[in-house]
Amino acid sequence: MSDDRLDAILEVLMSYARQDFSPRLAVSERRDEVDAIATGINLLAEELDGEVASRRELESAYDRLKTTQAQLGVAEKFAAIGQLANGVAHELNNPAAWVLLGVDAARRRLAHVRGLLGSDGPGAARVAAELAVIDDALTDAHAGMERMRAVINDLRTLSRADAEVPVELDLDEVVRSACQLARPAYLSVARLVLDLGSVPPIIGDRGRLGQLVTNLVINAAYAVADSSNEHEIAVTTRADGDDVVLAVEDSGPGIPEELLERVFEPYFTTKPSEVGTGLGLALVRKIAESHGGTARISRGTRRGARVEVRIPRARCETPAPPPASPQSVVRVGARKNRVLIVDDEPMLLRALASAIGDSHDVVTALGGQAGIELLAKDRAFDLVLCDLQMPGVDGVAIYESLASSAPALLPRFVVMSGGAVTSRAAQFLDKVRPCMLDKPIDIDQVLAVAADPRAHT
Repeated sequence: MSDDRLDAILEVLMSYARQDFSPRLAVSERRDEVDAIATGINLLAEELDGEVASRRELESAYDRLKTTQAQLGVAEKFAAIGQLANGVAHELNNPAAWVLLGVDAARRRLAHVRGLLGSDGPGAARVAAELAVIDDALTDAHAGMERMRAVINDLRTLSRADAEVPVELDLDEVVRSACQLARPAYLSVARLVLDLGSVPPIIGDRGRLGQLVTNLVINAAYAVADSSNEHEIAVTTRADGDDVVLAVEDSGPGIPEELLERVFEPYFTTKPSEVGTGLGLALVRKIAESHGGTARISRGTRRGARVEVRIPRARCETPAPPPASPQSVVRVGARKNRVLIVDDEPMLLRALASAIGDSHDVVTALGGQAGIELLAKDRAFDLVLCDLQMPGVDGVAIYESLASSAPALLPRFVVMSGGAVTSRAAQFLDKVRPCMLDKPIDIDQVLAVAADPRAHT
């Protein structure tokens, strides 16, 4: 065996030892022992090359499966959080509703007392001063409840399930709600700058887009958290041709050029392991792409990172759904109407009855079963105000009962809802689209509907 042929065999074997199975040995026309060894090594290399390729494919598939499982796990957690948030919003809405109604009723009666008091008589000035203090306290309480109402509405906006069917939505509305809920993350570290451009509607999943915005704002807050300087997080929206563009930019240290694309890789994170999972921006890109859009990162004008998400605008406008609020359709009348209120919360029943009882004849039913039993004996109502979700017999069941026994009442059936927590309630609202009052209920809306129930038929 010549030294040259032996060196060639050793060189090829060394390549194989380095997991490089591409080199092959030349086989001469002599067909001697060296050629036989070379042929055997070449055949072995073919098998090894195939096995390595298969192993690499399996490893790649396994990595993709791990990534998908992790993303599904995060998505499931967000879905669970969304359901929990919707439930929390629903539970908060009822007490918030009766507190708001009570405060509003107290303020109205206080104004009436002030009118009766006048400015004459001994001690009138002192009484007026005391009434002013009470009025200020009620005004503060009302402002606090209005803030709670806004938070509840934000929770409902982001937890609203679109049943995996994309809907036309306003991205600016989603951004406002997401930024409000992410407020604890940035409040102590940066000033939020919102520059929303009244963008055209898009087609998408409200909850997933809310998750996208929340991830971006929280990421930006983390980027500036370790600095003592004054920082800003800027969130902007604008229309650009056929796209709606969302950008979130911070004034932090930014991301090194060589890592700009890696930040979208699953599990890649610059945060400590106890803080970051490396899936936040990966999910942002995945959500953007699932909406037919893109996500990219660059250095922003504030020196920090800028993430820009592009989503196609809605191609054609869908018909607007029937108005959910009676404000734009109710004409206030003067006739005293007979109103049935059905709810499973005793305090809310009392608050509603007190709010409209001076102007109308009010009958209340505590719970859905009591409502059905009362309606079986007495249907002489100008308006039925009914809670949507109650234990046992809910508002859907009452509506269905009236549809078969007293369909003439259906146009005067108004739903009160703190959020469709169950799929049954959500399907009812989507199919029937009844006139609806959102909880916490505004007293002016209740008075307007009670004054002229037929105006929204």
